[in-house]
Amino acid sequence: GHSYAYGVEFLELGTGNEVEQAANGGAENAEGFHGNAITSAVPLLRPFLVRFDAAGAWFLPEHGQPRIGGRMALGGQVMVGDRRVTVVSVHLENRTTPGGRADQTRHLLDAVDRYDAEAPVLIGGDFNTLTATYP
Repeated sequence: GHSYAYGVEFLELGTGNEVEQAANGGAENAEGFHGNAITSAVPLLRPFLVRFDAAGAWFLPEHGQPRIGGRMALGGQVMVGDRRVTVVSVHLENRTTPGGRADQTRHLLDAVDRYDAEAPVLIGGDFNTLTATYP
C-alpha cells in the first residue's frame, strides 16, 4: 500500500506575489494551504511535525504575501529490512540569514535526536540556501 503524511505550514491570506497574481487572473484564494508532505510506498510509521520559531514576518501585509503560520518539518519512519530509518521533509525560512537557517537546522536535528537517536536519518526538502540574505 501507499502511505503519506501532510502538515500545514501556512494559510495564505493573499493571492500570492505579483507574478502569481498576474497568472491567476484575479481569482480569489479559496484554499491557500502551504505545507510539507512525505509519501511512501511502504508504511510510514510514527509521523511527527516540528515547527520552527516564527521568522520572515509573513503575517505583515506590507511584505505582500500575508500568511498565518510558519516554516516546519515533517517526519516519520520507514522500515528498510529490519532497520528503522527516519525520513524528514523540511522547509527552511528564506526571509532570514544563513545563521537563522542554521538555528532552524539545529532545532530540527535536536528534535530528530529526541524522536529516535538510534535510527539513521534522511533529510530532504527546501533548504532555501540561496546566496541572497534578508536582514
